Amino acid sequence: MKFSELTLEYSENSGYYGARVHYGEYILSVINKKPSVLYEIAVMDATNNNNFVRLPGIIDSTDDVRAGLTQDDVEAVLTKMYTITGNSGILI
Repeated sequence: MKFSELTLEYSENSGYYGARVHYGEYILSVINKKPSVLYEIAVMDATNNNNFVRLPGIIDSTDDVRAGLTQDDVEAVLTKMYTITGNSGILI
């Protein structure tokens, strides 16, 4: 999946724009707080109540969310998710 394929939809609940991509046992959440040009991501376990997951190379810190990402950074994460899962990702 490419960044250009993401459809960031507005959520009345959060007030943010976001997309979720399903990669087999994982879900990648991408959020943008417009008018910012930076993004936040989180990875969740699709098989375990959407608990946060820290995948090496994607979320390495002690935080469940990685913030301050550019479009190119998000594109790199999408590529890493494909590499880790072997799944090209499906928007959900």
